Amino acid sequence: MKKILVYIVSLSMLFSNSTIAMAAQENTSKDTKTTITAKTGSISFDPASLNTKVGYFKAYKFQGISPTAINEMKFTYEPEGIVEIKQVKLEDQRGKYYVPVAKKEGTVKVKASVNGTTLDEVTFQVGKAEANVVPLMSYDVYSQMRNDEGDSVDENNDGQISTEEIKKVKEIDFSEKYDVSDEDMAGVDQAINCERIDLENNKHITKLDFAKNLTKLDKINLEGTNVSDKERLSILRVEPGEIKNQTEPIIELKPSGVAYLDNNEDEDEGIHVRVNSENVDKVETSLDQSGKLYAKAKEEGKTNLVVRTDYNESTKVPITIAPKPEDAILIPDRIVFNEILEDLKEQNKFEDKKTNRNRATVQTAFNTPYPGPNGIGGVTVDGNSSDMKMNVDKKGNVNCSFSVQGIGISAQVFITMSNGDNNASVTISPNFSNNNLTLNGNIIPLDQSNIFKGRSW
Repeated sequence: MKKILVYIVSLSMLFSNSTIAMAAQENTSKDTKTTITAKTGSISFDPASLNTKVGYFKAYKFQGISPTAINEMKFTYEPEGIVEIKQVKLEDQRGKYYVPVAKKEGTVKVKASVNGTTLDEVTFQVGKAEANVVPLMSYDVYSQMRNDEGDSVDENNDGQISTEEIKKVKEIDFSEKYDVSDEDMAGVDQAINCERIDLENNKHITKLDFAKNLTKLDKINLEGTNVSDKERLSILRVEPGEIKNQTEPIIELKPSGVAYLDNNEDEDEGIHVRVNSENVDKVETSLDQSGKLYAKAKEEGKTNLVVRTDYNESTKVPITIAPKPEDAILIPDRIVFNEILEDLKEQNKFEDKKTNRNRATVQTAFNTPYPGPNGIGGVTVDGNSSDMKMNVDKKGNVNCSFSVQGIGISAQVFITMSNGDNNASVTISPNFSNNNLTLNGNIIPLDQSNIFKGRSW
């Protein structure tokens, strides 16, 4: 009997990730053999991501699969050290994306798998950072650079931090779900206005080179890092770094979080230290019961404060003793003096000249051992100013007058400034008495004044 071979060919539409597979079926009278040739769905890198540059952190999604369908990504590199691909989640976006993080210029072959599916090998080309771009090495560092409002400083959202944008960094926070290393912190030293850095539990942080030029850094959290005591001391400074001769201000170790003094222990305040003067003829230090550190300036010049740990690690922190202004009023009581300094600091920090243009302060202070109501030998009163008038007479003298109304004052103020110089006389004329007071002196711009404002009524 002849064998009759019958071929039955059928086309089957088999869908897998939007691709079509064709199956051929062969039947015989004795048995059935089935051969299936199928091409799986294609997942691939976005071609635009294959050319990148140092300091560039654009996020991409894989082609052929939805970001929400991705569970895991794995990558291998040949050679290593040129690029690393980071799996990320984006704000206001669902699913997982990838960011090629460039480490240095070069070419690298990358093999990847997504959800266990192996992708075709691709080649990444990495170029150097643009001239005005900070060559950051970490996506985490890039993404956590925040301004005063808590927003990313990448204002134009181009995936890069420019040399101007990094000046707007106020805070960098790695305290949650991050594990940055010393190498990752490259470029942070350019964030010269940064005030807060949180590195809690980032155990691969051992160096603080990035912080040594951050002179505005107010607080750093090093809890759970592996930074040595010696390294911590290397970023310490004192504020203020310049004090006036014959004064005794409170000085602080900055940034906080590095070290603490006696009676000021806090679990996240770093290591315990003692502070002494290298030259007690220029400046002398003392600590009060509350842990406040005072520096008594005794002679003009520059010297160092020696900061020492309990294990005898030490560092020298520079401090300058500047000349005492000739017209300064000495305040022997260091508590009153520092209260006035604090008031002045707050005024400089928060006062807006525009919103205070209709406010006036009248202050008297005399060379007397008695502090007076304002703490500096006289009286200070605040009030609202009105009826401002100003004119120049025939001789070129400037005359100014205004009214001041407040809790402690109701008076007319008359100021006359002589032609050709800044000599002036001021007459304060109370509205409810004839006890006029006339003072003589020099008028200078407010931002050049070194006069302390006392406690006011």
